[in-house]
Amino acid sequence: DGSRFRASRFVLGARSRVFRRMLFGDFAESNSDEICLDYGSDVVSAVVEFCYSDEIRISPSEEGGGGEKEEAKARSMVRLFSAAHFLDIPALEAGAGKALAEMGEKRRVLACAVFDETFVHGPETHKLRDRALALIRSYPEILLICDSDPDSTPRANGVSMLGPDAIHALTKDGNIRAEESTIFVTLKRWAEINRSDGERQDVAKRCAASINLSIIDPSTLITTVLESGLVEKETILLALRDQAQVVERDRSLPNSLSVNGAEAELKVVEESNPDYPFIKQALTAERRGFSFSSCRATPINTLNKVVVEGAGHEAANGTYLEDGIYDGHSKYCKRGEWHGREVLFLIYCWRRTNVWYISVLPDDRKIGEGAENDLYLSDSVQGFPSGQWRTERSGQDPSPCSKFIPAVAHYPVQRRASSLF
Repeated sequence: DGSRFRASRFVLGARSRVFRRMLFGDFAESNSDEICLDYGSDVVSAVVEFCYSDEIRISPSEEGGGGEKEEAKARSMVRLFSAAHFLDIPALEAGAGKALAEMGEKRRVLACAVFDETFVHGPETHKLRDRALALIRSYPEILLICDSDPDSTPRANGVSMLGPDAIHALTKDGNIRAEESTIFVTLKRWAEINRSDGERQDVAKRCAASINLSIIDPSTLITTVLESGLVEKETILLALRDQAQVVERDRSLPNSLSVNGAEAELKVVEESNPDYPFIKQALTAERRGFSFSSCRATPINTLNKVVVEGAGHEAANGTYLEDGIYDGHSKYCKRGEWHGREVLFLIYCWRRTNVWYISVLPDDRKIGEGAENDLYLSDSVQGFPSGQWRTERSGQDPSPCSKFIPAVAHYPVQRRASSLF
């Protein structure tokens, strides 16, 4: 972007084999006082700073509120990771990766920004993409479309951080733990960010073709999907007809079902339409308990979990779900209230001592930062601790017991209407 930074060729050459070949080899740069790098000023400045100080400092040029600055910093860190790989500075590459992991621990929605940014770079960032995608797959509704993020800026929801390539990849992903309707709502939200952008609308319509409308409930098809304008009405009617045929084949259903309040939805289809009776049957079956929806992949409630009971601090009790890796071990999380504010309760292992902790993690802290946040601890020679914990300095007697519950293979089963009659 035209910015210039002063640096010693000897320092750069000592830290990077690529710089060494450029500055002291047969390249044109060896006879020049300047090196041109195809990176933004924030990345080049961070590279030079690291070569001198071994510290990572990156200041994105984008302006905006707190959420937008965090997103810009995450994207800059991905670019720095890519630059470090290209320039062959392994320590900087590892440091950028670690910084991204720490940012994700504090604000998981940034996984969407990281996922999107990797589509601009080469295969060296695919490991970052895989980590971000794993998080999005586990918590799609929370990260993509949930409005409860404490950052209330317009870009608080992850879907607004996605570009065309990223939204296309997510709508086609077969391992995301979400119902088809959630994926469609995500796409609809993405399209609504700028309705006047014709190219965005075209991308959204192409992505919609990847969504299986037949496993979205009829009432959602006739409201959310139809009103979005992303799917032709005839395509929706075909999906509804398919659903009616599924109901027709279920012999447990009564031969005649009362519409029972489905008239409002049926107004979108004329009674003279040959599909009318089939659509009516699908809508009525839904109202009687027949579920057409299912998850693309194993739901989140089949992850490994830990149940904590009997803690003197009542807020520490409950079910903790597996939530990624920390320091080589699985960690487990749950949300709860602590002294009047919502915080993250965390079970993790400190590898240096092989001690497990039940801790409170405020939004402004990192894992393991501040022993005053540790409530209970347990030694474990191997695997996850079971049985009794000990009370730590911020804990309250009695100390809890815990039980590890491993994930059980589960495949979504359509709930049959016969169970309700």
